[in-house]
Amino acid sequence: MAAVWLEYDQEALDAQYNNRLAVPTVQNHFDNWKAWSAGTREALNCRLNQSYGRTGAEKLNIFPAPRGNAPIQLFVHGGYWQSMDKSDFDYIAEGLAPLGANVLVVNYGLAPNVGMDDIVRQIRSACAWAWRNAKDFNGDPNRIFISGHSAGAHLAAMAALTDWQAFDPELPPDLVKGACCVSGIYELEPIRLSYLNANLQLDPQSAARNSPLQILQEDKRRLPPVSMVLCVGGDESKEFKRQQEAFGAAWTGRGLACEVIPRPGLHHFNVIDELADLDSPLNLAVLRQMGL
Repeated sequence: MAAVWLEYDQEALDAQYNNRLAVPTVQNHFDNWKAWSAGTREALNCRLNQSYGRTGAEKLNIFPAPRGNAPIQLFVHGGYWQSMDKSDFDYIAEGLAPLGANVLVVNYGLAPNVGMDDIVRQIRSACAWAWRNAKDFNGDPNRIFISGHSAGAHLAAMAALTDWQAFDPELPPDLVKGACCVSGIYELEPIRLSYLNANLQLDPQSAARNSPLQILQEDKRRLPPVSMVLCVGGDESKEFKRQQEAFGAAWTGRGLACEVIPRPGLHHFNVIDELADLDSPLNLAVLRQMGL
């Protein structure tokens, strides 16, 4: 078979991005996330299903910080933009809220019902909502951060690269102060060429304008000084590692701060659990980023 992306033919490219096939225990992780998150909602103070936008999908769960004027961490779930729900990832709050952060776990519309442009818009709207409503949940609007896993890491990176005043002139240009992207996808062209595009329906133009790597390489505007934390599991595919390496190089190439957290021995579905582990290098890096 002929190569369709770099050295990969169609079968090999699809395998690079088929994380469920690569991790046979994937359902165990999904079940654990649901149970863990249910326990988190029982254990921590929370406000569920707060609307942040104009569609029914645009809702978030809030885990307020114990004290006022605390930093805000938005978390965006993965699922290749077409599956999963915020309620599966409320457990992330356990690693951040008790130590002084407001944690907002964000939902968004899913493909194929919603296109990539609108999914990105929704995440930007969640950030804008957090800035406008910070005081209602102990938040500091001047300390907004965003994190995400897999497709959520892509969306977090897109938020970090947003021209906020073009999005809404009332917003500050440096609305997002830092981002943490775990197992992220920063270049959508291989996604467009893979089996995933049956639902996503990306064309070359939508893939390009929603690719953080391409934005960094081609957008010459002055970028706000957003700090970046990057992490990918040591047992993830070559493409996930290549994506992070290329994005990190482009990020630092624009003069922006970037910390890479190596996590050998972890795969795509257990590396994100590190964000909820108070002793993990990833959790500690995010706490440092927020000044906690």
